[in-house]
Amino acid sequence: MVPRSHTDIYLHLTQEITSIWKTFYRRYWIQHVLDQLSARRDPLTTMNVKKAVSWASRAWNVDIDPQNIQDCFDRSSWRDVPREGPFYEDARLTEAKQQLQSAVKTLEQSSFIHEAMEINTFINLPFENSENSWVEEGQIASEHEVDFIEIPEGDSDEELE
Repeated sequence: MVPRSHTDIYLHLTQEITSIWKTFYRRYWIQHVLDQLSARRDPLTTMNVKKAVSWASRAWNVDIDPQNIQDCFDRSSWRDVPREGPFYEDARLTEAKQQLQSAVKTLEQSSFIHEAMEINTFINLPFENSENSWVEEGQIASEHEVDFIEIPEGDSDEELE
């Protein structure tokens, strides 16, 4: 349990760490979209849970530099003593953002999307923010109430060739 006095710090910390993870994850997703379009396939029908979990795991376990997480903690005032910069500049994170920006621009130029969002907005979509969530707190089931996870019909973990 996080003390009430630290909830703002904790929220900012989790948002910053999540933003780093989403940058890498969204790069995989947009690359999938580009690959599928170039193969003349619908990226929404070739997407599956197995790919999403694989990308999520790879983003967290391979792409994120542990120093990024440490810097998030240091900037957060978590220990009531914020550390002043300079902070570590992760070239992989910077490159991932640039690749993501370029890929989104390519989708816009190919008319797959009408108008590209600013890249930081795309990484941190407003409806994903816990403060602006469209799911009410009472709608979230406790882990004891859920016996299984329902997978929508047509969703498959099998790779399509």
